[in-house]
Amino acid sequence: MAKKKSILSGPLLACMLTAFVRASSHKLSPLRRTSLPASFRGASRFYRPRRALMLGRSVLMGGSDFSGTKHLFGNPPNPHEAVGRGLRVVDESKKPKVIFVLGGPGSGKGTQCQIITDNYPFVHLSAGDLLRHERDREGSKYGELINGYITEGKIVPVEITVSLLKNEMEKKLDQCSWFLIDGFPRSNENLAGWAKVIGDWADVKGVIFLDCSEEEMEKRIMERSKTEGRNDDNVQTIKKRFRTYSLDTMPVIEHYRREKKLYTISAAEDRDTVSKNVCELIRSLRSEPEHA
Repeated sequence: MAKKKSILSGPLLACMLTAFVRASSHKLSPLRRTSLPASFRGASRFYRPRRALMLGRSVLMGGSDFSGTKHLFGNPPNPHEAVGRGLRVVDESKKPKVIFVLGGPGSGKGTQCQIITDNYPFVHLSAGDLLRHERDREGSKYGELINGYITEGKIVPVEITVSLLKNEMEKKLDQCSWFLIDGFPRSNENLAGWAKVIGDWADVKGVIFLDCSEEEMEKRIMERSKTEGRNDDNVQTIKKRFRTYSLDTMPVIEHYRREKKLYTISAAEDRDTVSKNVCELIRSLRSEPEHA
């Protein structure tokens, strides 16, 4: 009776052994993992000689497009789900581009942001408005906490603020990739929270600082209180907000000045003059070449 010929003899066995040796060399030398196909690098911790041997076998049997290897290596990480892990959005055209608008209470942040969005394709997000909406939303688990901080003129914990901002940005990203965020970041803790949660997911193009004296801002706020009825527009809370702004927000402004991303505009002028200067700045920032 004739012996059956082994399917592992000859060229097939040689190819499989070659795949095994190459896999072993990747395991022993982490620096050589860069030679792996890009789709495998995200899951290189699962790369083992035995599985590489199975891969080599699948290729020899006709799977030249590496189909059917999904169960061996897992999916590459989704860049939009990798926020805060140092990964970048693959499609740069869809990457959120952010301009922060900072200034003291009553400096005109909301007014100028409204004028910008009326003339340019921007989504305006007000950190203060989002917090007040969350405070007043029925069933909000953060309502009382937010109200306490706002009443005392203090800065709401960064985890709450950044999560509200990020949620809104994700909702609007399909419509527009440019965002105006006013009233944030208001402290070094806010800066750290943004870096941790948002990271490279969004690109901060610049920071507009609306510079105005406390006397002028207080005058505007008291005038606003006659029509808007905000519970934080009273003399006692205004003084606390000014103190918080001076102690916590001014260091953030200085940080962006050192980063050469700060653009200061005098907000003490009449509204039309301030708007003209702000719109000129916006045109300049939008015309800059996109970062790679």
